[in-house]
Order: sequence, then C-alpha cells, then structure tokens
Amino acid sequence: MAGLVAAMELRARGHDVLVLEASQRIGGRIWTHRFEREGRVYHGEFGAMRLPASHTRVFALVEQLGLTPKLRPFLSVFQGQGGLLDCAGQRFGFGALPEDLNLPEWPAAEGLSPAAQRFMRRLALLVTVMAPREVRDLAFPQMGRDFLAAVQRHLAEAGPAADFADPGAILAGLQAVRGRINQAFHLFLSDILLKAAEPLFQLAGGADQLPLALAARCGAEIRLGAEVKAIELTPAGASVVAARHGVTESYQAAHVICTIPLPVLRRVAVSGLDAPTRRRISGLHYAGATKVLLFCAERCWEADGVLGGASFSDRLLRQVYYPHNQDFAGPEGVLLASYCIGADAAPIAALAPEERAVAVRREAARLHPALARPGMVLDSVSIDWSAHPWTLSACSTDWDPGMRDTVPDAATAQAEEPQAWRCGPLVLAGEHCSRAKAWVEGAIASAQDAVAMLACAEPSPAV
Repeated sequence: MAGLVAAMELRARGHDVLVLEASQRIGGRIWTHRFEREGRVYHGEFGAMRLPASHTRVFALVEQLGLTPKLRPFLSVFQGQGGLLDCAGQRFGFGALPEDLNLPEWPAAEGLSPAAQRFMRRLALLVTVMAPREVRDLAFPQMGRDFLAAVQRHLAEAGPAADFADPGAILAGLQAVRGRINQAFHLFLSDILLKAAEPLFQLAGGADQLPLALAARCGAEIRLGAEVKAIELTPAGASVVAARHGVTESYQAAHVICTIPLPVLRRVAVSGLDAPTRRRISGLHYAGATKVLLFCAERCWEADGVLGGASFSDRLLRQVYYPHNQDFAGPEGVLLASYCIGADAAPIAALAPEERAVAVRREAARLHPALARPGMVLDSVSIDWSAHPWTLSACSTDWDPGMRDTVPDAATAQAEEPQAWRCGPLVLAGEHCSRAKAWVEGAIASAQDAVAMLACAEPSPAV
C-alpha cells in the first residue's frame, strides 16, 4: 500500500515512477483469499481486514478510488452479538465472568471493593485472551498494590458506569494508572480497546479491492516478480539491482522510496546508509502472525447465537472472527478460525498447513461443536506471515518486549516527526515508519510523508 500510494502521489507531481514488486501479486499485507462453490464466491482475509473510522486517510483514498459504496460495518468484539470465550477450560459468553474463574497469574484482589474486584478480574480476563504473550508477560507483574489502589480510586469516582462491557470505561481507567503500567501494556490496551470502541468498516467483496484499484489508478509502471537485491546510494542518486525472471536488472534513479518490510530489507545489500538509518533498520521490533480460514458448508456459529464480532481463547486459536455484511447466496461461510499475533503465533506456525487445519478445527469445535461434524468444513487455508518471503513478519509493533518503562502520569508534548525516514536519495516508508503501526492508515501516512520530502525536487525518475 505504501509503495502504491507513493507512486500515485509522485505521478501526480509529474515524476516518472517505476514500482518494483517482489511477489507475483499486488497488495502486500492486504491479501484476500476466495473460495468458490457452485458458482458462488466467498472470501476471507489473510491480512488487513478492518478500517477504523478515525483513520481519515484511508477513507479519503477509498473515496478517491470510488470504493465508498463498498464500505460496510465491521463488527468488533464489543459490537458483535454472542461472542464466546474459552478460558481456563470453561466456555462462556463475553459478558459473563464465572465466579470460579481465577488464574494463578491474575492479581490478588483482597481488600478491594466488590466493584474493583470485578473490574480487575474482567481486565485480567481481557489481557489473558486478547493480549499477545509478550504483552501478557509484561502486564500481569504490573498489576501490583499501587495499580489496584489506583483502579479502586478511579472506580469510586466513576461509579457503576465503569464496567468491562464498556471499552470506553477501561480507556478512562487507564488514565488513572498511567504512572503504574509499562509502555507496552498501555499501548496495547489503548490501541486494542480504542479500535474496539470506535466504528470499524470493511470493503464488501474483499479488502484487496483497495490496492488493486490503487494500482490501476496510480499511473506508474508496476513490475511484478522483481526482487530487490541491492541498493547503492551515490551523490548523483541511487542504483537498484533486482532479479526478475532469473535475469538481473539494474535501475538508475534520482530517488528511491523503499517500502520493503524491514526484516526483508535487512537481507538486502544497501550501501551508503548513514549510521542513524542503519540503527533504525536494525532496531525496530516486528511481530509475526498466523491466520487460518475454514470454508464451512454452513454458518453453524449462527445457531449458537453468534452474529458477527469475535470470540477468544486462551488456547491455540486465540482470536476467532465471524463473517458479516457479506452477500451470502447460500448457507456457506468463511470463518477466520484462528488469528494469532506475536509469540502466540509460534505454535500454529510450527505445524504443517494440513496439520494446522486439523488442530484449529478441533479447537474451534470447543466454541462451536457443529464444526466437528463430517462435511461441515469444506476447505481450509492458512498463512504464517513470518515465513512469507516478502514480509518475514506481520507488522511492526509499539509493544516491544523491551518497553518496560512506565508511562508518565502526564504526557509530554512533542513535535511530531515525519512518518518516513530519509537518507540522501533514499526514503524509507511503510507502516513501520508511521505512528499507526500495523494499520493501512500508517502505510498511507508514511507514503505521503515520503513524497512530501521529495516535493521540492524537479520531476525525475523514481523507483
């Protein structure tokens, strides 16, 4: 997305642009998979699947590309109907909290008011089922005596309105404990809950319509199957070497905007970089992710009262998302039966694709027993983004395991840095450079900032 947006913006300014894409498809980490049955098509998303309403650049681009009529609501965990939890061997509704559910890592709540005890147990449950392992390992040690006392004071002031069912209430509660939790925990909760609390949208028919429409409109030549092997920066510009169809090709350009994910870029021979840019490339934390899609003969989860939204598990699956706002011409449906991020993705990534399908189906049947019926699952596909050669990861993250420092009680105002990094004729862009890491919005913002850095340049060749 970042490369395509940059190409369109540069072409609009009169530059000659060539896009080199290593894979044989357009879209990067937007990747829609489609199943067909009896002439009907059903889709699921390997990559990006939701657009938060606050991400204004995405919606501006959607409108520019004529895709606004395709927008449909995407129901989050707090907006769906009937979401389930599978935690500590128990299956229950998202709004419920079994009295005997209390895991060893959860904070002790002795001495707290009943409301504070309930709030803390629900917050601990949310962290258990929603947070990646890296964040869980940092979060629970933070829930000490000072943290609990701050929560109780907040609840006393907020009254009965502060409840787990309202993500906005937890967001407000986070402000009361800023000085008592680390950055990784705070950033994760803020991001996850904020996106769960605000309206989300999706593109009917598949998210890949966005990059495909962008490629058709950007006006630049796009060469697929062109794997960048080397980039050399010189006073006169840059040289890019790529392998395409077994042939080595060399390109000369005045400027290069590089949107290659950094785990892949670390394997590319880049000469002429300054020390700060090298540190940025080598130092940014990335997370892997796995997704497993099950194409089902029936949307059997609807019989369990689940209509959109998500379910969560503390076991292999982690996150389950249900299709909605799709034009179902028959009883079939595509279930995102497992979505794992960070270290939670490792157990599924370690399985062969056919083993993943078996294991995920077995686990998903704990939530929806009908999935175990013969003939219910017609097909399955999966992806391990860490093994995908052109990404070697799912996204950059702001919940780096090294972020153990506590969040200041008062946020300090800082000038916002550009969401792209420049080193002479080379500009690095992509979601990893942005303030909206892991989101399409971040890719767009970074690409636009990258082009702005070159805005004063005369029209010239760019790769």
